[in-house]
Amino acid sequence: GELFYSEVDLSLNGGNGDVTSTKNVLVLDQATEGFAVTRPNSHGCRWLFAARVLDNTSYEVVRCLISDNGIGTPQPVTTVTIADGALTYCEIEFNSASDRMAMSTPSLLGSDPDIVQWHFDPESGELGDMQELSVSDGTILGIEYSPQDLWLYFQENSAGASDLGRVEVATSTVQMIDTDMGGYRRSLEEGGNGRIYSGGDYYTDHLTEIDFPDAPLLPDIGYEYEGVFVSSGGMRPGLPNAIDGEIPGTSPTPAYIDFSASSFGNCDTYVFTDSTCLGTWWEWDFGDGMLSNDPTPIHQFGPGSFDITLRILACGDTLTLTKPAYIT
Repeated sequence: GELFYSEVDLSLNGGNGDVTSTKNVLVLDQATEGFAVTRPNSHGCRWLFAARVLDNTSYEVVRCLISDNGIGTPQPVTTVTIADGALTYCEIEFNSASDRMAMSTPSLLGSDPDIVQWHFDPESGELGDMQELSVSDGTILGIEYSPQDLWLYFQENSAGASDLGRVEVATSTVQMIDTDMGGYRRSLEEGGNGRIYSGGDYYTDHLTEIDFPDAPLLPDIGYEYEGVFVSSGGMRPGLPNAIDGEIPGTSPTPAYIDFSASSFGNCDTYVFTDSTCLGTWWEWDFGDGMLSNDPTPIHQFGPGSFDITLRILACGDTLTLTKPAYIT
């Protein structure tokens, strides 16, 4: 398959939103269904992680940086080998703290992992300490971290009786919740209320609900197979893939390029600090005819009021920010 993106401007169409001229932009070819977006890191950057079928027996995990200029070029991060064959469907999830990433690897071979999990560095976008988890005899597809990141829930996707369970993140201990969910169960998603929902198969008319996903004891999780009625006509097995731990509208939009200054020693001397995401080249214009390519320059001013301009190369983009009369 292929992964595309389009931009939606919510101010268009009378406030209902509409697609802009940036639409159907190709991000990744040979893509699987597995992709996820991180919460913003300390510099305001987000990462898009996706998986592609590299060959018949492996997934290639790639990352793209999301900026004001769109979604960047995919960068290969790691490869996961699956002896039973890499499939076009899998799922990728980040936990609420954005320090772990998990990917389901549907396979029926006992030698293959059901889920692969990494430690994640949101600043650099690096994955490390890969852990292979075997949790079921079936093909695991849906995965979701609990709100407090204590458990990783999983769900089997098969034509017969599907497993639903969870694995404790700290100990890798597996607990089975239901071994007869019905066929073609697919998606697990955390709602804004902190509960986890399971998408039904083609015939069920309810969402399965887990009321207290972080409860330490299985009898206390509040499992309801028919938790929320949706439609008497049955449901397709899908739920929207939200950004975990981030209720829509609650995360502020940070500046993609920004800097600050603080006094250094004498009252006419300042140290400048860039807070742009992943800068690799800097040019500071202090407004008095002096320039610097130092990432964190120290500059002494004469009398007057000075516009400060930062030009920076970050994430492949050349950005410019001027703060008028920033230093007096």
